[in-house]
Amino acid sequence: MNRNTRKRNQNMSWLFALVFMISFVVAMPFMVKAVLDQNSVKAPVEDDGGQQDVPETQDPSVPEQDPAQEPETTDPGDNTEPDAENPDNTGSDTPDEGTGAGTDADTGDGGSAPDNSDDNGQVTWTTVDTSYFDDALFIGDSRTVGLSEYGDLSNADFFATTGMSVYEVYDETVSVPSVGKVTLEQLLGSMTYGKVYIMLGINELGYYFDQTVEKYGQLVDYVREMQPNAVIYIQANLHVTKSRSDTDDIFNNKNIDKFNSAISEFANGSDIFYIDVNELFDDASGNLNQEYTSDNAHVLGKYYVVWCQWIREHVAA
Repeated sequence: MNRNTRKRNQNMSWLFALVFMISFVVAMPFMVKAVLDQNSVKAPVEDDGGQQDVPETQDPSVPEQDPAQEPETTDPGDNTEPDAENPDNTGSDTPDEGTGAGTDADTGDGGSAPDNSDDNGQVTWTTVDTSYFDDALFIGDSRTVGLSEYGDLSNADFFATTGMSVYEVYDETVSVPSVGKVTLEQLLGSMTYGKVYIMLGINELGYYFDQTVEKYGQLVDYVREMQPNAVIYIQANLHVTKSRSDTDDIFNNKNIDKFNSAISEFANGSDIFYIDVNELFDDASGNLNQEYTSDNAHVLGKYYVVWCQWIREHVAA
């Protein structure tokens, strides 16, 4: 190979190298873009119509309603204070005890509430004077507020508020004269009672029945635990009038009797007794006598003294 040929071959090599480098430089941006595009590719997403995945549980911002906390409706009378019409009892217009006591009453699914009875099938009632209630506690709703305000058992303690229920009784703070503002736990933990009267349940008729009965039983057990030596009186819930009962799907005497029958089962005839004041205020058909009320749910103020006398006459011997 001569000198000219060798020089021409060297020039061609440089030319090819130059063309390759220029081509590489020109192609570089496209190569880089291709690599980046490949790295950014994602798996395909199915079209869900714009809807996000629905969680298995309910949105915490809209909690599921707890029927134990939210009644279906309000109480027939506890949205008002106890009926204060004619609060002074003059001794007239006294209800005839037993005029309709449990006779021909619509007792509903629960049947008639059983009489208090011990193992021998009988409880002897005795009459006491007011001093018997020096160590008594009454727990209840507006009807018990009425006993406190218009009755004559002021020597007893009353843990009662309008609208109280077995679901709220532990959370309520009540002003108890001579004690102060206390919760039920504070009251039962600091005082000693010889007898405790409980009247709750009508405000809870819109709740699940079995759950309410269970809560009531837990309250009885709680009182027994906190006051082991006390006699407990479970008081039947007061009936409403026929006009109210016939027009209300929840607060009617069929449901009231069903609940009263259920809570009467907590009585044992020994240290827990069931008493039913409806025998004092019922008409012949087992409804709250229209003569004794102006709001179809509470008795008139003057009859709370009569009610207190009835309680004094129904103490287990």
